[in-house]
Amino acid sequence: MDQEQFERITTNGHATVVDDEHHQPTDESTIDEQNTDPMADIGDVIDGREIQVLETAEDIQARREQVLARFAHFKEAAKYRRDKLEDSREYQYFKRDADELEAWINEKIQLCSQDDTYRDTTSVQVKIQKHEAFEEEVTAHHSAVLRLDEEGAAKINRDHFASPAIEARLDEIHCLWELLLRRLQEKSARLQLARKLEQFFRDCDEFIFWMRDKETFVLSDDFGKDLQSVQNLQRKHDNVERDISTLQEKVENLRKDGARIKQDVPEGVDQIEKRLADMMQAWDDLRTKSDERKTVLNESFRLHRFLSEFRDLMSWALDMEAQLSSDELAKDVSGAEALVERHSEFKGEIDARKDSFANVQRIGNELIAQDHYAKSDIEFKLQELNDQQIKLDHLWSQRLMLLQDCMHLQLFLRDIDQALTWIQKQDQYLVQNINDIDSCQTLDDCEGLIKKYDDFEKLLQAQEEKGK
Repeated sequence: MDQEQFERITTNGHATVVDDEHHQPTDESTIDEQNTDPMADIGDVIDGREIQVLETAEDIQARREQVLARFAHFKEAAKYRRDKLEDSREYQYFKRDADELEAWINEKIQLCSQDDTYRDTTSVQVKIQKHEAFEEEVTAHHSAVLRLDEEGAAKINRDHFASPAIEARLDEIHCLWELLLRRLQEKSARLQLARKLEQFFRDCDEFIFWMRDKETFVLSDDFGKDLQSVQNLQRKHDNVERDISTLQEKVENLRKDGARIKQDVPEGVDQIEKRLADMMQAWDDLRTKSDERKTVLNESFRLHRFLSEFRDLMSWALDMEAQLSSDELAKDVSGAEALVERHSEFKGEIDARKDSFANVQRIGNELIAQDHYAKSDIEFKLQELNDQQIKLDHLWSQRLMLLQDCMHLQLFLRDIDQALTWIQKQDQYLVQNINDIDSCQTLDDCEGLIKKYDDFEKLLQAQEEKGK
């Protein structure tokens, strides 16, 4: 209350005031020493109020000073109350911000704790990307923690009435924030392990897929239709075996990786063991089936080698049979001699092929002795080959006799022709000698003719001996 206001409440030069006998004027030093709210003094009920008449200027001045002091105390108390209310409001704002931040942190901690990484490893990369975005969100929200720290520190530094509660609240927020960071780090580590687990599963699946692809080849029922196709299949199988051999190291590495990941990821032990078991089963099956196919291909190769040599021999034998069965005969001695000579060459060919026949017989008998899957067919082929060999020998012998008969016939016919030619020639000689007898005039002529006739008889006798 200022001087003007004070003067307005005076009447006829006398000031009328309310006297509080229970409250004495309180100076500023007294307010500072109190811990209670100064406004409490203003609101006290004044008992025994009475109206005093101020008669002298000194009384008025004293009373005026008393009222002014009380008004100053009132203003100080009002300011104190307002400051306290402002502090309380700021504290409520602080509590609200702290509660919101705490709720946000708890929500993020809960999200970090919801870990189904090992239940589904098919989308780990997506989860990692989401987690990285989540980490960025948490990092960006760190500014809220810093702001809360600044607000709390400012209040504590100016001796806010709730400083202990503010400090305790900040400690709680810091603990929660550290817990959130640990949860983030733990989940990041789990996701990295899940990535390793996913990569391990992918490697196993790719390896199993590769083995299934190779298994299609080793399970094929195509073992070749001839020697060339079997050899091609054997070369392909050799390539597959080389691939299998080079992947032995990969199998060992996958087993080691699985053992290491099982230690790092206890939650995935069952899945890892199952995947390893599937992989090893497929690996063992592939190698077993590869060995089985190699054995069958080797047997097929031996069979088709036998059949190839069998077909070659049979082709030659049938061609030889056709030549030995020929009805071609010579019409003269030179032709007969040529046929006999060529027939002798056939004998040389047949004899030269005996080793081939024996070799095919040996191969076939070995296959039969080893209980080859085509045993019955091999036995039939061997019998057919043996029959053909016997048949060739028989045909050659028959053909030889026929050619010899033909040779003899042609020699006979040649001799007949020669004899007839000689007889005709000698017949002319006899006719000529008969004519010479009529012209014989002397003894010498007769003796000469007789001598010629003796020579003729000797020649005739020699020719007769030759004809026998």
